[in-house]
Amino acid sequence: MATVRQIAEACGVTKPTIFKIMREIDPTGEHQSQVGNRVDLDAFLASAVADEAIRRKSKGSPRAAQEAVVEAVEEAQDSFERHDVEVAALRQRIADLEEHSERLLAEKEARIADLKEQVERLTAEVAGERAAHESTRRELAMARELQGFKWPWTRREIIARYAALPPASE
Repeated sequence: MATVRQIAEACGVTKPTIFKIMREIDPTGEHQSQVGNRVDLDAFLASAVADEAIRRKSKGSPRAAQEAVVEAVEEAQDSFERHDVEVAALRQRIADLEEHSERLLAEKEARIADLKEQVERLTAEVAGERAAHESTRRELAMARELQGFKWPWTRREIIARYAALPPASE
């Protein structure tokens, strides 16, 4: 995209002249865009404005007009080539960033899978330890109840009662 300043310099006219011609050719502003204080013109409007500016400047010198048009077109082409290079570089940067983000995502997903496996393993260990703890707790409770003197039939009842209890569940 060409700027008003670039077209004015290429055609040898002032920026207000370019703005006046722009308003005549594109009153809706459909072929121009504002970027900060700079006004960019698309290829159609840049060419039309340059042609009209040169025609007005050289009202009797077709050779000068032709040279100015050629110069304006060459400058616009240079501008397009610079923008094409910038766009290609930005596209490559986007592709690199996408590849990097995919690699990071794969690494994080692998780490999450490892952590899930570790959680499952630790959960199983905790469940085993709880079962062992419950068994030890029941044996300890029975031993406490059997402490001291007990008649043999009382001892058999206590042991039978603890043996009949279902195992503790989580």
